[in-house]
This record gives sequence, structure tokens and C-alpha cells, in this order.
Amino acid sequence: MSLRRNLVFSFLTICLLFSVSMVQAAPKNMSATPEQIEKDIKENGKAMIYDIFFDDNTATIKPESDKAFKAISDYLKQNPEIKLFIVAHTDMESDFDTVLKLSKARADAIVKQLVVQYGVSQKRILSYGVGPLAPTDTNMTEKGRAKNRRVELVKRA
Repeated sequence: MSLRRNLVFSFLTICLLFSVSMVQAAPKNMSATPEQIEKDIKENGKAMIYDIFFDDNTATIKPESDKAFKAISDYLKQNPEIKLFIVAHTDMESDFDTVLKLSKARADAIVKQLVVQYGVSQKRILSYGVGPLAPTDTNMTEKGRAKNRRVELVKRA
């Protein structure tokens, strides 16, 4: 199977395991906390993280993402039995193959940072990039695109 087909298959598998729910707008000026991550995962099987930032069109993580990484790391330390998929989403501002590869590179970068800088076991976190395949809003407006650019922490079985 091609990489693209494997990624699409993996995404569809995740969707089958976890029901897709209606998503509210990203909270303004609200950073991820271990408590919020735990609550969201218990209630929805996933937590949406909107405060991991990248340089445009790259997988280079910006320093202002540190609070989100600390929250994720703290959540994982407080819940040592939990394993997660780290799923990166993009908007559709470029061609499909480009944003799909970019989302995978970003998910890989997140996992690498959690492992190297925060000591999270790589066995507990798997990266997937699904590009624009699961938008939470329209890609026709900047507000909608901003909601679509996110990271989801999806609980693994």
C-alpha cells in the first residue's frame, strides 16, 4: 500500500474507533492543561490542542508551544497507563499531498519533542498526520481554517 493510502486507512480506523462529535470553536486565550486534557479524553476519547504552533509551512515548532507540551507531558505522567495517538490536522490552503505530508511531519515533530525534551516513552505515543481530512469547520474563512489547524490527542485502546 502507498503511504497516502496507509495514512487514509489509519485515519478511517481512528474514526471508527472513536465517534466523531460536533466540535465547538477553539477557546480563546485558553491553553491546554493536564486537567482539561484528562476531562476531554474521559468524555470524548480525545482532546483537541490548539496551542501548538509551527512556523508557516514547516514542522518547526515555535517556542510559544511550550505550555501545551508541558500540559501533555504532565497529563501523561499523571496517567502512566494511557497511550495516545498524536494526530496533526491542517487546513486546505495547499494541495492535498503537500498538507498531508506536512501534517505527518508535524505529528512526528510533536512526538520527538515529547520524547526528547519531556521524557515521554515513545511506546506510549504514535504520530499520524491526516492533513485536511477531518475539518471541524469550513476552509473558506480564516476563522474556520484556524479551527482546522490543531492537534488531537486520541486515546489508544
